Amino acid sequence: MSELRFLPSIGMTGTWALKPPYNELVMASTQYTCTGIESLAGAIASDRDPYAEVYEVNGADESDFELDLKNNAYLVTITSGEGDVVVFPNTAIVSVPNTDGVIYRNLAVVLSLSSLPDEFDTTAIEQQLRDLVLSKLGVNSSSYVIQVGGLTVLTREQSDAYEQARDANIASLTSPIFELTKLRADYESALQRIQHLEQFIIDRGLVV
Repeated sequence: MSELRFLPSIGMTGTWALKPPYNELVMASTQYTCTGIESLAGAIASDRDPYAEVYEVNGADESDFELDLKNNAYLVTITSGEGDVVVFPNTAIVSVPNTDGVIYRNLAVVLSLSSLPDEFDTTAIEQQLRDLVLSKLGVNSSSYVIQVGGLTVLTREQSDAYEQARDANIASLTSPIFELTKLRADYESALQRIQHLEQFIIDRGLVV
């Protein structure tokens, strides 16, 4: 038997718990916002059939509809962030929306690489970006390279000038990440020189 319980307000957002058969309409971990409230009597006065549109289509009994109508129940419309719309009587609400949860969103950072020659290999920079995300967020991310806009054809001279300008920008960088990259490259270069020197000493029998 249906009972008049909760009447949410427009804009109320959270996760919703509903009684059968309406519980199948919502996802337990999805946030929905109340976007509409209308009385059953008002829906009927607007020449609509709320029993067919909301009750019957979801498997509710006509007796539930009649009792809700007698008790001046309301139709509640909620909408998810993805645009999914759910309509149910307010008598189906088990509890007011839970707003205590932490909202998570899938985010992506889009970086423009500007125009690059077709032979440019993005493998290294993609790996560096994934490593940066892993070190900062603890997330193993995926990277995708897409083309934005049309093609641009440069002369060989224009291409060389463009490459020189990019190299000059790299050489003038002083950011912490660039300094760390430079230190790492210097370390690896010094390590190679030490290994070559050690091998030179060994090859000439200079080890005491």
